[in-house]
Amino acid sequence: MDELSLTIFDIVENSIRAKAKNIVVLVEENKKNNYLEIIIEDDGIGMTNEEISKALDPFYTTKTVRKIGLGLSLFKMITEQTDGTFNISSKINIGTKIKARLTLNHIDRPKLGELSEMIYSILINDEVEEFKYIHITDSDRFEISKKELFIEREMLMIGEIAKSLKEYIDFNLNKLGRGE
Repeated sequence: MDELSLTIFDIVENSIRAKAKNIVVLVEENKKNNYLEIIIEDDGIGMTNEEISKALDPFYTTKTVRKIGLGLSLFKMITEQTDGTFNISSKINIGTKIKARLTLNHIDRPKLGELSEMIYSILINDEVEEFKYIHITDSDRFEISKKELFIEREMLMIGEIAKSLKEYIDFNLNKLGRGE
């Protein structure tokens, strides 16, 4: 995965499979201190320390479709390749928090990619009751929340509404002055 948005989406899909109803994704681009921090937090079934270790193994997966699970192990590898830090904390029946801090200007750091597509795809997912996306830069902040939209999933998928929502997300992400 050459875009971080795809990695984030893969991990959010893990959260959904872990029966999370509330998911928060926080992205902070801090040019002043040269870091990109990504936090993904959910209220799913959680993991034991042993399950966390297994989840970081690329040859372990709970998916039946494919025999490898690259999301978390790839995210950890990308973070370490950019001289960053990676941490997973989890509690059974409470949820999981993944925190990665990458060096923002590192040559090996992938671009964030198509964030608006990722955000929209999660917003229209029926299995998620609340999805909150927060993006912070040195000078601005953008936040979108499924509950605050007050729009049913079916409405979000109607052509003009979907197009307007994607344009709204794109507009706000672009005005952040992101380092990409």
